[in-house]
Amino acid sequence: HDVLTRYHMGLPLQNVELDILRAAQPPAYPCMQTCMNFIERERQYGHCRAKHATGNHQAEREIEGEPLVRLALFRLVHPEAIIDEVRAFLFNMDQTVAPYSTTAVVRAEKLLRLTQKKSSTTCERAYWQVNLHKRQRFWTNNYPFGRADIRTRDMIDMDEAGFKIEATNPSWGKSVSWSRCHTDGSYNRERKLNCMMGISADPAINMSWHDVWPQCEGGTTLYRVYVFFERIIDWLDAHHPGR
Repeated sequence: HDVLTRYHMGLPLQNVELDILRAAQPPAYPCMQTCMNFIERERQYGHCRAKHATGNHQAEREIEGEPLVRLALFRLVHPEAIIDEVRAFLFNMDQTVAPYSTTAVVRAEKLLRLTQKKSSTTCERAYWQVNLHKRQRFWTNNYPFGRADIRTRDMIDMDEAGFKIEATNPSWGKSVSWSRCHTDGSYNRERKLNCMMGISADPAINMSWHDVWPQCEGGTTLYRVYVFFERIIDWLDAHHPGR
């Protein structure tokens, strides 16, 4: 750069020749203020290369390389983790690097094509060896010990669940300033409703059965399951003999 060359050689940055160049249209030489900016930039950074336009935003750090691999593995093991837990994990794995920002984690997860979904939890007992063995036998053995020789359309999926009334007592409302916001209703929110349901896998025939009862009548007992199965078998025998 001519400005820095003249500066290091001790040559003047303002004389008649340079003033003529500066007065040209367009100017053929930087003004004195620009020359001083070049010199100050070289003193501070060791060069005078032009800076990138940032729109007054600070440089954003990106999660790359090994931290990106750690993020992918952490999400694979803990998909339910919140973003601050991800940041803490990355920092604990390498404390020589300052913690990543929330937006940096979001950008990295977009790079990994991770999307937000409704999460679910699998019971740890499902991975016990005895339950894994039962699962293996169910999928590989023939009836009555498994379903290997049973067509999918001849199967009925049955399950039961309990539901609590936990969202029917709103805590916010609107009323005039001199009146209490109040409504009459059930104060007990611990009431539970049980549901047992069976669904046929036959795409040609729409078949489903269900049973609903309050918890005060008891939970899901072996007798209740037996009665539910007997009801399905009797219905099939009456409407679809031989199935």
